[in-house]
Amino acid sequence: MAAFALPILNKIAEDSYGIFALVVTPTRELAYQLAEQFRALGSCLNLRCAVVVGGMDMINQAQTLMKRPHVVIAIPRRIKVLIEANPDIPAVFSKTKFLVLDEADRVLDVGFEEEPRVVFQCLPKNRQTLLFSATMTSDLQTLLELSAN
Repeated sequence: MAAFALPILNKIAEDSYGIFALVVTPTRELAYQLAEQFRALGSCLNLRCAVVVGGMDMINQAQTLMKRPHVVIAIPRRIKVLIEANPDIPAVFSKTKFLVLDEADRVLDVGFEEEPRVVFQCLPKNRQTLLFSATMTSDLQTLLELSAN
């Protein structure tokens, strides 16, 4: 986790405007763990971190995104639903500097296929994409190609 959190936090320290990083992870439990670590490591920066997962109020999550937190940690399906449901949401990701695909092999296992297209279309082409996986599969190559387009 520190492998991607520390470089992101370093960049946030230089310029803290807007959503700086979108971290996509396969489960809500992992999303909350990552958020806890980001908050701990970024406490001296007054880091604003949002968790976007199912089972929570979508209106509150959309309002949180509109406030442009520094880091958004999301599961694929919920971020896709929010993007499609609210025409203002895609614009909040227009200056995102980092896309992190954490446990990408597991993300693909939970049916992550259409979600990346919707999410990646909201992100600028000029960003850094970080992919972390315990295993390398042919599906990960497809995911990399999607993130590049």
